[in-house]
Amino acid sequence: LKKNRPDIVRGQLSGNFFKKFLKAPWYLRLPLTCMLLNFVIQPDFIAYYYPDRRNLSVILARKLWKIPGVSWTVHSQEELITAEKEGWTPIFDGFIPNS
Repeated sequence: LKKNRPDIVRGQLSGNFFKKFLKAPWYLRLPLTCMLLNFVIQPDFIAYYYPDRRNLSVILARKLWKIPGVSWTVHSQEELITAEKEGWTPIFDGFIPNS
């Protein structure tokens, strides 16, 4: 997609697959959790599950590739403020953010 349609923004959606989301063997969970194929995929942004955002692999991937992070899903004004302070673009659900 990047080669044939570089104008389309591509993101990597992930989270800690050892905690939840997928019942699969460790050898499938590890590359998904740590985004080990991002050097091939080369996403324009990383969207990571809000509670798992402090995962070392996420921090390293964002710094290494200098790409923005999107945090899903933020459920309160406090989480929204924290996500924004940490440099995440929030995806929120279940509340209306204060202006």
